[in-house]
Amino acid sequence: GAYRELVATLERLDALTFDTGSCAALRTRMGAIAEAHLADPEAAIVAYRRALEISPGYLPALSALGTLYRRRGDYEALLAILAPEAEDDGPPIARAERCLEMAAILDRELGRPADAVAQTRRALELTPGAWPAFALQRRLLLRLERPAALAELLGGQVEACADIKSRHHWLLELARLEAGPLGTPERAAATYRQARE
Repeated sequence: GAYRELVATLERLDALTFDTGSCAALRTRMGAIAEAHLADPEAAIVAYRRALEISPGYLPALSALGTLYRRRGDYEALLAILAPEAEDDGPPIARAERCLEMAAILDRELGRPADAVAQTRRALELTPGAWPAFALQRRLLLRLERPAALAELLGGQVEACADIKSRHHWLLELARLEAGPLGTPERAAATYRQARE
């Protein structure tokens, strides 16, 4: 009853409104009502998408749609709305966080660790040496058994690391990798020497 009438009123208002921000807000409100009071997630998705059509970066609609997709387990659709946020002109840290969120979804929910590696790599490009991106990329590369890529990652972390103890730790891990799976004992010896400096 009353909520359907409210949605109808908001739709009429939307048709009379020319300001994109106001239209996006009205459509997002319609989506929230459809979701919370009418138990109609499909209508909510349509409303949120309509809000994003008129204002692609409208955060309340993006957030609501993302929450709805996550709740429904529609991870491909969730990735589709997160991807533009990772590539917009926002602050590098916020973009890196989106990349890491996408990497976690790709790995845990969709079982695509190789695609997750690409997202953690992008996060490291945006925030070189950042611990969350580095730690996730390292775990993924270890699991995927990619020693060459892991060596490259460790080398980058050594360069970005300001703390001497951490730098020493990553140099030793790199040397063990070079001596073992990579089979480059000469490089391993040089890396061990570098770690002692």
